[in-house]
Amino acid sequence: MQDYKNLIMFITMFVAGAVLEVIIVEGHYWFFKKHFKENHYTLRKYLFLLVFPLLGLILLTGTSGLSIIADFLIFGILGTALEGIIGWAYHMIVGQRLWTFHKYSIYQYTSWLSIPIWGFIGIVFYLLAQVL
Repeated sequence: MQDYKNLIMFITMFVAGAVLEVIIVEGHYWFFKKHFKENHYTLRKYLFLLVFPLLGLILLTGTSGLSIIADFLIFGILGTALEGIIGWAYHMIVGQRLWTFHKYSIYQYTSWLSIPIWGFIGIVFYLLAQVL
């Protein structure tokens, strides 16, 4: 039962972050009548994207222990490595890039910024596997 609660809590943190982002963006437009630069990378937007899943991960350490941090790091590194390998293989076979990374890229096939995102995605699948 606790595994189910952990999964719901972690996914709720993702949803809460997304809802808060929409509220902030729409509130900014309503107040200033001007949109943020939506299609441009800023460190502030990237960190805001990570805040709520990071809070969820910290809360998970209370119930799952510190091993969840190790799982996060393993998933982050493996996911980023697989993303790079798949991008490289696609480029070698097809002759064009599957995706491009302009910020902090690793050989143009993945990015250092992908590591925490893959880690959070891996934790979701880990928690889902615990429930099932």
